[in-house]
Amino acid sequence: MTVFDAAKILVARAASQGERGTTITPAEMRNLIDRLGGTYPTWLADLLTTVPLCRLEIGWQEYEPKGDVTLHPSATASIGRSGNDPVAR
Repeated sequence: MTVFDAAKILVARAASQGERGTTITPAEMRNLIDRLGGTYPTWLADLLTTVPLCRLEIGWQEYEPKGDVTLHPSATASIGRSGNDPVAR
């Protein structure tokens, strides 16, 4: 399985839970690469411009809960909330 295949599966699973991401535009990607000094993996640039991973909020559960445990949605982990998101628009 390629990274692209895994990313597409992740996006599909997130969509089934009502989560949606976006892609970064080619112009935004060029701007980001310039801000990072001109070096950025081509495969990652291709991934972020074609698969809607940007701003996708995902959560995971390391262990199955024991007993009657309910987690509030705000307790799930997310990506990009640190304020250091280089692809934030």
